[in-house]
Amino acid sequence: MTKAHGRIEQRDAWLIQEPEYLTYLNPEGRWTGLSAIGMVATERREGTTVTQDRRYYIVGGAVDVARFADATRRHWGIENQVHWVLDVTFREDDSRIRTGNAPQNFAVLRHIALNLLRHAPSKGSIKTKRFQAALDDHYLLQVLQS
Repeated sequence: MTKAHGRIEQRDAWLIQEPEYLTYLNPEGRWTGLSAIGMVATERREGTTVTQDRRYYIVGGAVDVARFADATRRHWGIENQVHWVLDVTFREDDSRIRTGNAPQNFAVLRHIALNLLRHAPSKGSIKTKRFQAALDDHYLLQVLQS
């Protein structure tokens, strides 16, 4: 149970690792390397509002429940710190680039730009730094050299 940002969260994790159950769930062997099926149940209380969520995962490799729970928690940290910022700042989800290698190439360029802006010498949000770099070539050079 964690308490932060005015809410209380309870997370519970389970793994199914028994071979007969995994064979039943994956009869054609499409999930190569399958070692477990995981589930995380979350209950979030914020004031009088209670929300519940269940997420399911396909797991490969040797893992115990504690490691699985930690990995799923870290995954959402990445989602919040990287993907959300890319979508809000660079409008990544609105991109119309869809052919050939272009989507992957532009994703790499956005990640490079995000990392450069995070290490930029000035204070402010990523969006502010990006705007400042677009307006000021001297600042853009500082960003590229940071």
